[in-house]
Amino acid sequence: MNEKLDVLSKVQLKAINIKEGPAMIIAGPGSGKTKVIASRIATLINKHDVDPSNILAMTFTNKAADEMRERCESLTQCENINIFTFHSLSALLLRRYGLKIGIDQNFTIFDDGDQLRVIKKVFKDANKDPKKLPFKASTLLNEISNFKNKNIRFNEVSKLEDNDYSELISDFYKRYEVELKNSNALDFDDLLVRTSDLLNSSSEIRDMLEDRYKYLLVDEFQDTNKIQMDISIKLSEKNKNIFVVGDPDQSIYSWRNAEPRNLLDFQKFFPGVEIIKLDQNYRSTKSIISVADELISHNDERFERELWTENIQGNQAVLITAKNPKLEAEFVTREINYLIGNGYSPEQIAVMYRVNSQSRSMEDLLKEWNISYRLIGAVSFRERREIKDLLSYFSILINPNDEISLSRIINTPRRAISDKTFDLIRSAYGKQDKYSGLLNFILSKPWNENIKLTPRAEKGLEEFADIISNLIGKIKKLNPEIMIQEILDKSKYLKYLEDDPDFDNRLRNIEELRIKAREIGFEIEDPYFKNMEFVQRFSLINNDESINNSDSGENKEKVTLITLHQAKGLEYSVVFIIGFEQGLLPHARSLENLSEMEEERRICYVGITRAKERIYLSNCSQRFTWNNSGKNMFSQTQLPSQFLSEIPANLFKTAEYSNSGEIIFVERKFEKKIFNKNNEKKILDNNFNVSDVVVHKVFGEGVILNISKENEEELLIKFEDYDKPKLILSAFGSLSKKIEIDDQEFDYLNGLDVSNSEDDFSEYFDD
Repeated sequence: MNEKLDVLSKVQLKAINIKEGPAMIIAGPGSGKTKVIASRIATLINKHDVDPSNILAMTFTNKAADEMRERCESLTQCENINIFTFHSLSALLLRRYGLKIGIDQNFTIFDDGDQLRVIKKVFKDANKDPKKLPFKASTLLNEISNFKNKNIRFNEVSKLEDNDYSELISDFYKRYEVELKNSNALDFDDLLVRTSDLLNSSSEIRDMLEDRYKYLLVDEFQDTNKIQMDISIKLSEKNKNIFVVGDPDQSIYSWRNAEPRNLLDFQKFFPGVEIIKLDQNYRSTKSIISVADELISHNDERFERELWTENIQGNQAVLITAKNPKLEAEFVTREINYLIGNGYSPEQIAVMYRVNSQSRSMEDLLKEWNISYRLIGAVSFRERREIKDLLSYFSILINPNDEISLSRIINTPRRAISDKTFDLIRSAYGKQDKYSGLLNFILSKPWNENIKLTPRAEKGLEEFADIISNLIGKIKKLNPEIMIQEILDKSKYLKYLEDDPDFDNRLRNIEELRIKAREIGFEIEDPYFKNMEFVQRFSLINNDESINNSDSGENKEKVTLITLHQAKGLEYSVVFIIGFEQGLLPHARSLENLSEMEEERRICYVGITRAKERIYLSNCSQRFTWNNSGKNMFSQTQLPSQFLSEIPANLFKTAEYSNSGEIIFVERKFEKKIFNKNNEKKILDNNFNVSDVVVHKVFGEGVILNISKENEEELLIKFEDYDKPKLILSAFGSLSKKIEIDDQEFDYLNGLDVSNSEDDFSEYFDD
């Protein structure tokens, strides 16, 4: 990659030439923010003679960090620039200095799957039936994560609300933390929390890091949470040379505790900050920019600005309405087929949606039309069984206290070591104080110490202990790639996989793991630390950035199916966004919350601005759902998304896709009862009548008892699952009439005959 600073715009050049003091760059989508960050680093090194080791850059994904590193190396010819994700930097600092706050350097990083196993173990040890608890294991983990990101410890939870629920959460939170400590493990949130603890508790460490990292650059600053903001401030308090890049309009991770106010309020933390806006978009056509800009202008929580581009006008945006998701998917598939036939490569095309379940209808139709696709958000590379198994072997060799990894592989491959046997071993270990760590206890082979085991179980444990004993001696001597082969050989893992019907794919995944092992830590000489870095690298991969989702050769010539959240940071020539319906986009839970509604609008904005040449929006007039009991399916009338009313109609080609596959152009005005930014109501005629059977997105099915004569937008509804009637404002669009499905229609929708017709229709949309 040959980057040149002279291709930068005047505004970009102004940003990169800031040497001293705080700076905030408001970078719109497609405005070249990565180029600006890399060029700023190059300018500091090449022009201002800043030592590369004095520069620290942080971003959110490994992919973004790798891209930034590649650009910087091309511009500077330096290979020692410090570019990290927040989590990888935190892991590095804790391994180096964690002992100051009681953290051993060999700690394991537990991912989502590991955390779930810990919680299930907590339930079991507490003799609690998960089915009788007021929350699921995943819900409890989300609660704990939210507390950690707000820096609330387990002993503080019960103080927030004095009730049985809080007491129960607090108790499980405490038990969860004890399990992590016993396993010498940290979860993702702990990496940030404990790093913040380290910086706040040790002025010595903080001063040392500030002296080392004199210049701090942070990408995607709108996605930082409270703790990441705290870390950024602590690392820049002395020098004040903090350069943050972000866009409040692209803040879409509040569910991860991201605080878009961190960017909006940045000047409060660093008075005198220089603010530069990158408004020029280099990615999209004028038509696409117009649609996106009109939509996002309805948000209040933002910096006022307008995107602009010197690109061509391009094709007008397309808005298609179909009767149901099957027909919506048929339209999209036919259009994709046409586009591929007219010069577009499949990898240039993406279908985006708000929730994962929407992909199903698209998958079915693409398969029928023999169009290859990749589904982003399927099982990530690190979560695949064979990868997780091998990494668990590495984990227990590095951290003998990692009981979660131990429980995963002690009977993998099968050695007749049942869960009951494992519990017996755990129980015996708990009654002694001679050995440190369950694995060390097993390696001592205490079979005759009051542990009643079957001959098969004893033989299996003997075999396992011998395998691990052999491998422990090699983890400190052999590089990761060779260690993989040693584990495979000693455990006979490949033989174990031979009967797996997906053996070929699993073997390819293991080969991919070898390749990644080969790339790890060329600058690290010690094999033990190289192996540690190898495991950590995979532990720090986010769920939505798996290796399998990269632009590898196997993903060429494939259409991408992806959620709007996962699409951030990507770009495609053609983008379809399906499900533009009230309650879906925007999501139902946002309909009565202005702050959440703004985030939904940002999610939509992110999706639209992924498109370079063509943008298609689609919705359904009816969508199938189940009632609250889950027993009866019905067709629910869908209202068009209120976002469509916020975009001028002249920016769309608007059409309907009929049951027979015809395109019928229509003129449509979308008027709704919504709350705009001034809390004023717009009008929508829902034609609700007393006694109508309706469906609410939250409360389920009910009957209208009364419609207020003074305020026709206020409905009194008796819902099936609630004793007392509720007053509902139809303005929020969370209510629709119930329409029963007759058998004939249901059969039609489940067995729709879709043929590869040559009667394509995209020519209707070409400008």
